Amino acid sequence: YSSQLPAASTLQPIPGLRGVAGGGAGQGRRLLWDEYLGHCGISFPAIESTQPLPPSLQPPQQPVAGGAGAAGASEQLEWQRTSCLTQAVIGLGERSKVSRQQLKAILDRWDDALAAPAAAEELVQVLDLPKELENYRARIKSWQAHCKQEAWLRWYAVKHEWLQKDLAIMREHTEALTQERAAQLENLRQAEATCRSIQRQRRQLDHKAGIKRQEKLFRDLVSSQGASAREDQKLMQTKLPEAEAARDGEAQEKAELTRKLEEARRALEQDQALEREARRKYLEQRARRVALELQRLARTCVVTRATATGLELSLRGGVR
Repeated sequence: YSSQLPAASTLQPIPGLRGVAGGGAGQGRRLLWDEYLGHCGISFPAIESTQPLPPSLQPPQQPVAGGAGAAGASEQLEWQRTSCLTQAVIGLGERSKVSRQQLKAILDRWDDALAAPAAAEELVQVLDLPKELENYRARIKSWQAHCKQEAWLRWYAVKHEWLQKDLAIMREHTEALTQERAAQLENLRQAEATCRSIQRQRRQLDHKAGIKRQEKLFRDLVSSQGASAREDQKLMQTKLPEAEAARDGEAQEKAELTRKLEEARRALEQDQALEREARRKYLEQRARRVALELQRLARTCVVTRATATGLELSLRGGVR
């Protein structure tokens, strides 16, 4: 069942409807409600036709008292919650019906009034003044938003009231279930105590045949457990070589990996040592070359060529 918000309608009366049009530029000009909304720039969805509540929408009949256990408590809880929800829906329907009737009466008074309402008269006076018309529209739309907000607040109040009642029902049901659980636990403890007392009396009054039967059952149980233990032992003995072989294989693999890792580490150390030695030799050779070059540049002249008849010298600055 769907209905509009309680005490809210898609069309709301405008403050000042009780006034009578006075003098002014728009005196004598009447505006119907739809025309008024059009000039204000407000549009509402079409109003759905009012549907009466179905006859079946009535609080359900209370289940027969004396239901057994959890099933009876569940039926009682379902009836209480359904009744609460049904009453809330019926209340919403009645509020919606009253709101529609009030809306219709207000709109009929608006359209059938001999004199234009004060709000319509004010609108007529500002129709030819764009700035004043815009301010008037903004004021009306702000009032419309305020009314819509109030309608939502009333709807949430109704919903909150229903949820509070439903929560109270759930709490009452939970409390009843808690008490029932405590009573059942107490009955269970008493039954266990009675059972233990009966068992003690039975053990005291049990005759020899019963003892022998218990002994036979115990022996059979021990024999069964012994056979099971022997089978488990055989299975373990069968699986032991496989487990040892797997363990030895894993140990060999681990040793092989350790050996390979050690070889790789030694090879890496050797490579690092060779690299350091090669770098040292390279630096020594470079140092010797630099020293020779410094010695050559330190001399004033250098013999570049010797012949049987003379020497060719190279002085600093490239003079020969």
